[in-house]
Amino acid sequence: MQQHIRREISDAFASSKDASLQEMIRENTLEIEAEEFFPGGHITRYHVHNQALYGRQEIVQINRDFSVITSNIEATKASQTSYSGAGWLALQLCVAGEYEVSINKQNPQILKAGDCRLDIFSKRGTLNRYQQGGSRYRNVALYMSLESFKQHLNVGQHAERMLQQLFQEELIHPHASSTFEASKSLMISANELSEFGRFGGLRPAYIKAKAIEFMVYAANFARWQGRGVSGLRSRAKLSRSVDIAQQTKAIIDREYSMAHTIDELAQRIGTNRTTLSQSFRAEFQETPMQYRRRLRLEVAKQMLQYHEGSVGEVAEHVGYADASCFIRAFRDYYGETPGS
Repeated sequence: MQQHIRREISDAFASSKDASLQEMIRENTLEIEAEEFFPGGHITRYHVHNQALYGRQEIVQINRDFSVITSNIEATKASQTSYSGAGWLALQLCVAGEYEVSINKQNPQILKAGDCRLDIFSKRGTLNRYQQGGSRYRNVALYMSLESFKQHLNVGQHAERMLQQLFQEELIHPHASSTFEASKSLMISANELSEFGRFGGLRPAYIKAKAIEFMVYAANFARWQGRGVSGLRSRAKLSRSVDIAQQTKAIIDREYSMAHTIDELAQRIGTNRTTLSQSFRAEFQETPMQYRRRLRLEVAKQMLQYHEGSVGEVAEHVGYADASCFIRAFRDYYGETPGS
């Protein structure tokens, strides 16, 4: 005998007010450990202990169309959970243990520690997760609508093109899936998330940032995997231009508050300014300086939303020596002042 739970992706991640969670509370099979609300979403952490499952889960609803679930679950008997929907991306990273995954109960696959799987639901489909009795797993799962993905990717035509490339395979095989090995940095982040950490003002922002990093990594891998490339490292070897662009982006991601010039970046990578600029624009559809400006302002916006310092302190943190220049750049980009 096994327990089977069916949910819709779009309504699967409500707060403790959710009817199914309330029913489990009344049955004494679930205990809400903590709950915190933040602008646009909430975190709910609970302990489940029914006839089939024992463990803890944390649900972070970034917004209505973007949720992150971290689980540390032991199955006392066979258990299956199904999520159905259309217009969604579903990404899961197995941190420890193993479990079985399938779409519409076809072509089941065992995910083991270090495995990532991205599923695309442009058409309606059902993701099934099956766990054998006596087994245990820890994982991080992301559910993001296609519209939310484009919004958070925030690069306009680039996001549209990426989605079109991802769906090329799906047009032939509905509900395309890609599986790959997580990088060391993703595994470190996944372990941090799955340990649940203490609640704090920056935890929602941290989870959101890491979730977007996971999703972009997975989408890029799936996009190039469909072209016969075995991984992102193989992809970099295909083209010196791609390698230059990726190295430049990595430097800017780490040091966005630094005032690097194009010549300085080119010197660090071992190329010239023209090649660097052309390579970066070809890969990311914007110049390195445009990317750095956008990254600075996005970091600043998150800091302001979670009240991390004054406008002047935030401006200095993201690399603006003059607060007035920061305010002007922020207003031009977002259409409102940092203070508002």
